[in-house]
Amino acid sequence: MERYRKIARMLIEQHANVNVPTRDGSHAIYWACWGLEFDIVELMLEHGAQKPNIKQDEFVRASGYRAADTARMGSIVRRTKRIIPRPPRPCPCWSGKLLSDCHASGPKPYPPEFLCVCGSWKTFRNCCARGNFGTYESWFEDYKRIVFFSRRNSDEGLSEEMKRVERNMQRQKGMRMDGCVVMSEEDLDMQARHLALIGEALLERGDADPAFVYGVKIINSFPRPWDKQYSKLECESRAERWNHAIDQYIDLKTDSRTRLEIEQQNKVGTDGGLLYKRCEAAGCTHVEGPQSEKMKFCGRCKRKFYCSTECQRGDWPLHKTSARRAATCRRCFPASGRMR
Repeated sequence: MERYRKIARMLIEQHANVNVPTRDGSHAIYWACWGLEFDIVELMLEHGAQKPNIKQDEFVRASGYRAADTARMGSIVRRTKRIIPRPPRPCPCWSGKLLSDCHASGPKPYPPEFLCVCGSWKTFRNCCARGNFGTYESWFEDYKRIVFFSRRNSDEGLSEEMKRVERNMQRQKGMRMDGCVVMSEEDLDMQARHLALIGEALLERGDADPAFVYGVKIINSFPRPWDKQYSKLECESRAERWNHAIDQYIDLKTDSRTRLEIEQQNKVGTDGGLLYKRCEAAGCTHVEGPQSEKMKFCGRCKRKFYCSTECQRGDWPLHKTSARRAATCRRCFPASGRMR
């Protein structure tokens, strides 16, 4: 129960809605009273919870609690008053400071020991912090949470067109998600043209699958390992949109390959990697199919797949170092790495 108390206190102090009704129409404070959670009830009342209508004699008969306990609860309910405005919110970075004195007071440098925001599974210190830009965290009031963003230290090497895009992005106020902003239609069109040109160049060099390039043009994006960067629903939505574009390509009937061959090489899973996994042991060419048995994966990193125990054992001497350091990258489309 102590864990539940800590969670409840954290949510209340982070300004969660203390008057959300349950399925039967009652409120959380009603059940906190019945559980004799004195401190939680007092905290909820201070944060604006509606006072429960509990008569002491009925409460004693129904609950079986001692009269002294129920009298204490009744006293708390009667004397505790709502604090207006609501008590200040602690910063969710757990620095121990109030939000107003921490992340809401201005941008804070992204902690170098945290995982890098690019999803490489390296620390920020050993990854993007080495580049010519800084990454910061700040409180975003519209989302009621901390978001991160990047700011370049120098414009050297940027084309005039990209400088203009960057200036437009910096002027935008509405954040769509961490590290992104709502772009104008003009900038979105330019981004789509840019991705299409890269895709065509890779296709001409033989470095990209035609179905992959078609998907890039339809979605205006490309798949890459994104697990643990987005919510489960967002990952499913991204995979569904991409795979629908691949189905559209197959329906064009301009490719001599079978549907299964195209799907095995181009459809994406909810982790951002290939939908049909390939055995990653050296020399093995086994690929999953719709009806085949699912691949086994490394129990240490859970990111490398094998078709059999024999392949996994054979590859372990080469894989164990990265597996133990949690430095294994999920396998993605070959063209994705080139587009990045």
